[in-house]
Amino acid sequence: MQDFLVVRDLTCGYAVPVLEDLNFQIEQGALVGIIGPNASGKTTLLKTLCGLLKPRSGQVLLDGRVVHNLKPAVRSRRVAVVGQGVRIAFAFSVAEVVMMGRHPYIPRMGSPSARDREKVEWAMEVTGILHLAQRPVSNLSGGEQQRVFIARALAQEPELLLLGEPTSFLDIGHQVEILDLVKQLNRRQQIAV
Repeated sequence: MQDFLVVRDLTCGYAVPVLEDLNFQIEQGALVGIIGPNASGKTTLLKTLCGLLKPRSGQVLLDGRVVHNLKPAVRSRRVAVVGQGVRIAFAFSVAEVVMMGRHPYIPRMGSPSARDREKVEWAMEVTGILHLAQRPVSNLSGGEQQRVFIARALAQEPELLLLGEPTSFLDIGHQVEILDLVKQLNRRQQIAV
């Protein structure tokens, strides 16, 4: 397999560098875990990989293209992110939240197409939340909400799925469910995670 995501001489951070001189590559369809103590730079790295944080030096390449040079709409069609501790402040239904993942495909001031609705239904089905489609996200358990956010990311049809502590705040049963789901999606969809 070819290298899909390449990190070259990457230094990233904010006022001061948090991570310096990182070099690694990830193949398409790979499942990779990044572990480390709190405040070690894991979230900073994920923000840099998806283009939210510009590197201080070095490059992040996605299929040979510099991630930070890609237009946001192009990036969001290729890379989806589920951050840690995501919360929805409004009473959106599960289906509405998952449809938010189709934003890069819906023209400004446009309406969702039949394909958009099909992808949302598919994402809810593979994450096991289709039966919750009309329920408010705020009324769901932590594990169910995490599945909603993963479904929203899958609705983007990404080639790269970045998860920031996808099991934090979940009980052990839900942690196992979420990790099994991610593993299955990685294998079936060949999404790099």
